Amino acid sequence: MSSKDAFTPSTTTIEFPWPDGISGIERVFLVANGDLQRLLSAYFARPIDAEVLSTESVFATAEGDQRALPMTQKRVINLLCDGTLVCRATSTVLAKSWHAVELLEQGFFLGQILRTLEQIPQFSLTDVRTWTSVDEGRTARRLARRYTVTISCLECDIEEEFVDRDLFR
Repeated sequence: MSSKDAFTPSTTTIEFPWPDGISGIERVFLVANGDLQRLLSAYFARPIDAEVLSTESVFATAEGDQRALPMTQKRVINLLCDGTLVCRATSTVLAKSWHAVELLEQGFFLGQILRTLEQIPQFSLTDVRTWTSVDEGRTARRLARRYTVTISCLECDIEEEFVDRDLFR
């Protein structure tokens, strides 16, 4: 089931079948629509750095050396607060304009692209999961989401994993 944003002139509601035990601040991060890095910076009152682990861009088939739209970019990044991993994001972005391609090639991330283009995205949260993992004897409570963000020149499918929910307590 996808999230549903509903509003009237005086009421706003976000409907989603939240897993048990999700805190209020976790729900805020889970519905971030392209501004997670900004919200994490506000929460921690620290800069949030994005570290690119991998990027692969492929253009539509064109003749000769010409590049053709759309461009598909797959990217894996870490969001870090003071060097501590907070979230890992894996995204597939479909860029449908040369301006969007240029911003991606310059290394802009989704939140910065949305602010640069001054567009409010369509957002759909499609999955939220929680689980516990043990790594080198350390137990971590994890949280992940999958969502889509769409504007006129970009379509994004993103999965994010918050590596330790205890960072939000």
